[in-house]
Amino acid sequence: MSSSFFFLPRGRFTWALLLAFLLCACGGGSPESAAEAGVWAMAENRAEDFIELHSSNTGQSELVVLRQVIRAGHENIKSRGGLESVKADLVGQEGEDKAVVKVEITYRNGRTETGNIRMVKESGEWKLLFS
Repeated sequence: MSSSFFFLPRGRFTWALLLAFLLCACGGGSPESAAEAGVWAMAENRAEDFIELHSSNTGQSELVVLRQVIRAGHENIKSRGGLESVKADLVGQEGEDKAVVKVEITYRNGRTETGNIRMVKESGEWKLLFS
């Protein structure tokens, strides 16, 4: 089953904002690994890790929104029994520093959702492009 996006209640956030939710951890060697780490960090409610992977262009007001999104996303994942698996595949890459990743999440309740996120490479690490 596919929905507008993973772990957030339908209709509460726009797609543009949803693109900002998936990533975290400490940068990634590939856009796919960074995306997967981000989903797991949200599931585990590791807010600082989640925020750390966002582009350095993410503003203060956007960080406030991200903290709210992390809490809501974590609760939604928890309500679905947690994560069973996360799989990310590169959809496309523009040059060496921009990419789109398709992420498929399978919850422990059996539900599966997919969505695309945009990434940017900064200082050798893949980060979420907040847009």
